[in-house]
Amino acid sequence: MTDKAPIITFKNLSEHRRMSEETMCFDGTMYIDGVRVAFIENTGKGGMTDITPVEASDEVMALLARAKAFALTQTWEYEGKPEPYGDLESYIDQLVADEVTRKDLTRSFNRDVKAKVVVVIDGDVYSFKCAFNEANCAAIRKKHGERVQILNAVPRDEALKLYIATVIESSKRANRGS
Repeated sequence: MTDKAPIITFKNLSEHRRMSEETMCFDGTMYIDGVRVAFIENTGKGGMTDITPVEASDEVMALLARAKAFALTQTWEYEGKPEPYGDLESYIDQLVADEVTRKDLTRSFNRDVKAKVVVVIDGDVYSFKCAFNEANCAAIRKKHGERVQILNAVPRDEALKLYIATVIESSKRANRGS
């Protein structure tokens, strides 16, 4: 057993929004530290996520046990207070939701940056329906001054990371009502 946090990733992760009734409906394959360990599924009807080991080998079962032990040390926020995850399934639900959000925001970013000038101003993302060129960037900078960061002018990976972080933080602020 290692003290290092397990690296939990997913492949073939599919969200089925039309089938979701109460909870997120999804299925996929879960990997821990690069090893395929389980099939995951939530039917979206309010029940818990099913984590079905791909095999009952010692390695798979040890990785799942390690992931569960780690999940129990993690917290989520409820009404501004940290709450512990009660089980691996709930923790996996959050990781899946985070991954789906990341994919959605990546798709949105890629679409917007092709046809618009995408900027961050005072912690919020805005897009201007104009071509990315020096004249348009100058006009945006003139209007918004030093507060503007034009994401089209930043290396793609850095811009995407900033875009995702900004949209998520902006959403959290909106949900808190501040």
